Amino acid sequence: MCEAIKNCALPAAVAIDGCCIGGAVEIAAAADFRIGGSGSWYAMPEVRIGIPSVLESVNLHRLMGWTKATEFILTGNRFTAEDMLACGFLNEVVDSAGRSEEAASAVEEHALALLHATMQSDRAVIAQQKRLLRTWKNTFEREAVEDSKKEFAFAFARKGD
Repeated sequence: MCEAIKNCALPAAVAIDGCCIGGAVEIAAAADFRIGGSGSWYAMPEVRIGIPSVLESVNLHRLMGWTKATEFILTGNRFTAEDMLACGFLNEVVDSAGRSEEAASAVEEHALALLHATMQSDRAVIAQQKRLLRTWKNTFEREAVEDSKKEFAFAFARKGD
């Protein structure tokens, strides 16, 4: 799913209202835009259950910076929407107090607004720019993903000992 999101010719946005844990964080990281509700929270708790975070986790440092990505992945602690905005993971935090349908809708509306802004440019140029962004970003990503797959397999092989 993450590869499909990253390789989509047009921009992808996620609206997060509630918890965003593990693989959901990885899916969000693959998107071009991330909007979080003010009550949303984020965690990569894999280390607490005995496996490493892999695959799209290799890109968290690019979104959050090495310091916060390291804390996020090694501790398994919860981060608030404000934490994720401050470190660069989220584009914006939208007030979603009350957890009503209207609040969730506001988060979605802000995500759609970013996508709408990309529609002001020629579709072919946006696709071309996304290809360039992917090339710039993927300088070492493929190797890191392959290494993470090996470590993930090793974690399960070790459990059999």
